[in-house]
Amino acid sequence: MNRYSKQEIIKGRIKFITMSLIGIILFLIPIPVEQDGKKQTTLPVAFLANWLKDIVGGAMPFIIVTIMTLSAILTLICSTILKDKLDPKGLLYNAFNVNVSWIILRVLAVIFAWMTLLKVGPKMIYSEDTGGLVF
Repeated sequence: MNRYSKQEIIKGRIKFITMSLIGIILFLIPIPVEQDGKKQTTLPVAFLANWLKDIVGGAMPFIIVTIMTLSAILTLICSTILKDKLDPKGLLYNAFNVNVSWIILRVLAVIFAWMTLLKVGPKMIYSEDTGGLVF
């Protein structure tokens, strides 16, 4: 059984409470905003998403798919080549060292994301009724 020091317990509880409060504020508490001259109510996470979309504009889909691609590449590298060299308590190990089924799933997700973004392959992948809805 793991024995945690009093300081580790307090630190863990503070992290839990802080992250819970951030989640409650972002996802549960509505805020008033003014859009197109109308007063509306929205969630902070939706407000931040719209704000980021206004700043980045049309590059947002490319940025998202690029981040997905980097994640899949890191998964492949950390789960195969660097598997025994990573610190088990480190971020790279915990985020990107996964089993074979997760590697396959992440790589397939990237392939489908690029197909959707570039409108390549069967129309059922990128049509407005399926993947095209995302972009």
